[in-house]
Amino acid sequence: MEDGTLLRELDAQGTVTPHPGNPGGDRIYWDHEAAFVDENTVVAGTSVCDARYGTGRHWVVNVQEMTLRGEISYPFPVFGPPRSAGGGTWYTVFEDRTSLHLWRTH
Repeated sequence: MEDGTLLRELDAQGTVTPHPGNPGGDRIYWDHEAAFVDENTVVAGTSVCDARYGTGRHWVVNVQEMTLRGEISYPFPVFGPPRSAGGGTWYTVFEDRTSLHLWRTH
């Protein structure tokens, strides 16, 4: 809210499964950037905390209920944060920044 009131929150720790390469159970946290794909859905990443264990991951979050709908299974590794593209879509940029990939949930 404009006045700083917190309406809802979802802590990644305890909600998101640890990265398969994270045997020590290091803290899991959300990236600073996320993509609103519609008024009820955000694609959020854990790329920064996952980076030392392998490919970062993105998650679908229902913002009305602040619940995790699940992990996104991309057909190939994605890098960096998801970014809003409008019309129920988001995009990611390839690691070498030579291509952009547009995504939509089913």
